[in-house]
Amino acid sequence: MKVIVIGGGIIGLFAGYYLAKRGVNIAIVDNGSKNKASIYNAGVITPTFAKAPKLTPMKIMQAIIDKGAIRVSILELLKDPRWFIKASLSYKKADPVIKLLMKISLDLYYNFFYTEKIDIDLNRGVLALFRSLEEAKKIAEQVGGKLLDSQNLIELGFKGFEGGVYSENDIAINPEKLYVSLCDRMKEMGCNFIIEHAIKIREENNIVKVTLSKGENLVADYLIIAAGAWTTSLCKYLGYNIRLKPARGLIMLFKANGDRVIPVTSFLEDYGIMLSQHSHGLLRVASFFEISGFNTEWSIRRKNHIMTILRKHIDAFKTKNLYLLKEGTGFRPCSIDLKPIIGKLPKHKRIYISTGHCRQGVSLAPVSGSIISSMILGEKPPVEKNILESISP
Repeated sequence: MKVIVIGGGIIGLFAGYYLAKRGVNIAIVDNGSKNKASIYNAGVITPTFAKAPKLTPMKIMQAIIDKGAIRVSILELLKDPRWFIKASLSYKKADPVIKLLMKISLDLYYNFFYTEKIDIDLNRGVLALFRSLEEAKKIAEQVGGKLLDSQNLIELGFKGFEGGVYSENDIAINPEKLYVSLCDRMKEMGCNFIIEHAIKIREENNIVKVTLSKGENLVADYLIIAAGAWTTSLCKYLGYNIRLKPARGLIMLFKANGDRVIPVTSFLEDYGIMLSQHSHGLLRVASFFEISGFNTEWSIRRKNHIMTILRKHIDAFKTKNLYLLKEGTGFRPCSIDLKPIIGKLPKHKRIYISTGHCRQGVSLAPVSGSIISSMILGEKPPVEKNILESISP
């Protein structure tokens, strides 16, 4: 059996990985984009705090006037108001599905790490910080995490927060190490990587054909479209309108000369900022959730805004010798109901899609890949039928 995967991000790679493990011939077609959400993301796998972005009507209005952790372009809102209305009605409904998928994915990750024995700078435990103690108490009660007060947080090096919630079961990884290691492993397994654009897709006579930008035609038994925020344009070839919004996020990587800047992976919940420290003093700062199209430019003012917050609340940002190594933008593909879209494409027998993971792409990659693999191989999927129906295209 041969399967083509369009999209060489973490979602497409895990779909190909599980199939390759079963002896399937895999070809990965990728456009070579440097702005991969698979690399430029928070790198946190957290069933405890797993949730869809709060795109409530109030949050959307705040986002338009440039306030809060979530931001929305007025142009994007005017172009497709129905998307925002539907998303605002869906985010709480999406949370239970995301959380269940996340728990399964975390187990699959542990199995993957054990089996493949790769170094991904795994850190255990995640801390969510709040300026309101009441908000922290509410979250602690909801998720069952350990409640910390302001004095506890000061002792950990955080100031200006009244409460925190610590979950020892959640983990953080270096997503770039994961991505590179998974690519290398799949090449060892014989998977073929093709850096080109797919310009035409068709299904005929029990096969699928993919035409590449240089004119080559690939033929396979099945096709998986897992191109993240770019999946919409590919599905249009097939007469299917998948309504995704690319939500961009900024990642900044700092070198701390081997120093420990933060004691634990931390969410600054009121600001939408995540911090995680990898080996050798590498500090990852993830911030912003902006629905503003495919724009990779960030103003100095926006980046200075993040640094001002970090210096205000974390003493180490004043005292440690940190310097910026690199920064990048990742586009998170957000579906209209804020849930992932995984399964067979309507009216097609041999074409599947896996996208819409929003800001949970790295977290949900193993379970998404396992679902697609089980469908193609005719095996029992890792989730129940009602979950499959809720995320079906």
